[in-house]
Amino acid sequence: MKKILLFAAVLATGNLFSQIIYNDIVDSTYSGNYDAYIDIDGDMTDDFLIHGENVATTSFNFVEGGNVGSTNQVLEQQSLSVKVLSANDVIGSNSSLWFTLSSSNTTMTSFNNGTPIAGLWDNQTDKYLGVHFYIGATQHYGWIRVSTGSQDNTLTIKDFAYNTTAGDSILAGQTVITSVDGLEKNTIKLYPNPVTNQLFVENVAVKNYTLFNIGGQLITSGQFNGNSIDLSSVDAGIYFVELVDENNNKTRSKIIIE
Repeated sequence: MKKILLFAAVLATGNLFSQIIYNDIVDSTYSGNYDAYIDIDGDMTDDFLIHGENVATTSFNFVEGGNVGSTNQVLEQQSLSVKVLSANDVIGSNSSLWFTLSSSNTTMTSFNNGTPIAGLWDNQTDKYLGVHFYIGATQHYGWIRVSTGSQDNTLTIKDFAYNTTAGDSILAGQTVITSVDGLEKNTIKLYPNPVTNQLFVENVAVKNYTLFNIGGQLITSGQFNGNSIDLSSVDAGIYFVELVDENNNKTRSKIIIE
């Protein structure tokens, strides 16, 4: 039996700025007999387990209940069948159906001689599991992005994320809050990202900027002149840049400095 432990490799973090913790892992593809343990919040305690088996003419995988995360939940399409979510589907308290992993397993795929006999996850690309789990006594919602093979239990786990604000919903695939204090991020163009020297900004009249590290520490700030920010003297790493426009609206974006 092959055991794969997937844990948080945080790329977007900091409760000061974003309610979303996004964990980008090396894509892990496996099939046959395996256990994939997922520690979605990086606290060294497994939150979910996807189990796969290949026995004679039958292959299957499922989210296992009872042994890992017994109080946690996963979204189902119907009884004992894990729901397939697309990007931007809402994951939250009003989502249905939530299945508690207290004892029973809930199926992703099951095949007999390559023919699907149960589950909805055959040949899915970049789809999402909706999950609900506990950090201490608080409840959090998140997603796990996976792709699956055709007519077998091959599975690739790609990344996952959760909302750090207890009880707040998250969109499937969401990695950051899309706007802060009225300035819409989708109107702004930041490039290149990753950046080495000059970070160019388009589609917004920026008045000033502030750069923070992922721990929330102020690195640099200044008034915006021209159409770029000089970051040549900043050490390589992951940062948040806060932009303020002429109406004092703000937005914060993750950037990587190389």
